[in-house]
Amino acid sequence: FILAKTFREHVDPSYLRYYLAARLSGSQDDFDFVLDDFVSRVNADLVNKAANLASRAIKFLNGKLGGKLGEVTDEAGILLLDQARSLLHDAPGFYREFDSARVTRATIELAEAGNLYLSDREPWKLIGSEPERARSILTVGVHLSQAIAALLAPVLPDWAAKVERMLKLEHPLAFANAGNWLPAGQQLAEYETLAERLDPKRIAAMVEASKEDTAADRALGQPSAEPPSAEPPSAEPPAEQGYEVEPLAAEVAIDALKQVDLRVGKVLACERVAKADKLLRLTVDLGPLGQRNIFSGISKSYAPEALVGKHVVVFANLAARKMKFGLSEGMILAAGASDDAVVVLELDPSSRPGDKIS
Repeated sequence: FILAKTFREHVDPSYLRYYLAARLSGSQDDFDFVLDDFVSRVNADLVNKAANLASRAIKFLNGKLGGKLGEVTDEAGILLLDQARSLLHDAPGFYREFDSARVTRATIELAEAGNLYLSDREPWKLIGSEPERARSILTVGVHLSQAIAALLAPVLPDWAAKVERMLKLEHPLAFANAGNWLPAGQQLAEYETLAERLDPKRIAAMVEASKEDTAADRALGQPSAEPPSAEPPSAEPPAEQGYEVEPLAAEVAIDALKQVDLRVGKVLACERVAKADKLLRLTVDLGPLGQRNIFSGISKSYAPEALVGKHVVVFANLAARKMKFGLSEGMILAAGASDDAVVVLELDPSSRPGDKIS
């Protein structure tokens, strides 16, 4: 494992935020954190594309053209800026849907298009002969960098702050104002480094430090060499709770738990059982394990419709029990001391039917 503290000592945490945002799509799917992919994505997206666009445009304007913006007259440049405005309009909705991957992907594509635009028009070759045309082309890169900073601001706030300083903006960047391009003649500040290439050696050093963390963690978990005391340490008596519960059962080894197979179940249907005051009949989905018919004596605590759709804990390998009302193929776990005060154990709706509970 890698501790957050160890990560921060070796790598800028903003890179981790970007990587997570670039992988999260609003679905419930897991993904692997692969260090090689992390390094390549940061270097390719942030360094080679987004930061490179801002660096090329701002440095050339400052170094060769007095650091002042121009008018955008090129049709291809205007189309790129329209594309940026459209993305600024759509991005808040994607973030609200937790689809940050969609925003980052479109943002990096915009940066890639901006770099290609500069490379195709080669403004550095026009500075001597057509300086205002060169200024106009480079201004497109600056405007795009402004939009990119706003699009990434929820993930990379420091990046946005640097762009605000470089462009001498009077107000913080936001989705609503980032498409208001700065006027011709606007004076730029000096370029600030937005991202630095991740060196695999830094990652290797972090992994080595994490091995030391793991060893220390294991050492903390080792039993003490001191013999146990004849008497347990004194403890404060439990506070008065105002109610009683059943005493604990006899102590067992952890292997006893291996015999009980608990699974996530989703209640598809539930109905009362005629001539049985306490029973409800539940149809429970266990995903790839199929559906189960389960009788549960909880009707005094739950109306049938209140359970439909809930994710519950199912004792799935309990031997089926034949009852006069039908076959019960498992047990729903619940807590409570009386029939009219039972609480069914509920799981998060994101849990998957059939998944093992351990």
